[in-house]
Amino acid sequence: MKKLLLILLLVPCIGFAANSSSGNALLKQCTYAEALLDGKKIDAELGEDYAFLCLGYVSGVYETLFINNEVCGPNVANWHHARVVYDYLIEHTETLHFDRYVLTKIALKNEFPCKSNITDYLSSSY
Repeated sequence: MKKLLLILLLVPCIGFAANSSSGNALLKQCTYAEALLDGKKIDAELGEDYAFLCLGYVSGVYETLFINNEVCGPNVANWHHARVVYDYLIEHTETLHFDRYVLTKIALKNEFPCKSNITDYLSSSY
């Protein structure tokens, strides 16, 4: 009986996770974040939840990339990072079926690239 109850409790979570891992789902969340940033009126319950889901997700990916030296930007994630991802998703709608992590990583690495070696740093500083 306990196993059946556990399965019944997990099935909705599995469905939610599967549906929320695409760029389409992330764009929906980040659209609310963008509206919130622009001061537009949004559905208080669902809209704010989606906006903060976007921010939390993008912040987590950014922090992971930053720690692994894959992005070189501010050492704290903020709303700007969510805007970067939102803009990327809007400009690349043909890729929205891809995994949200991949799309977020591409957007952030494009916006906050790291120099690959010391000669890149030296050549760009003169």
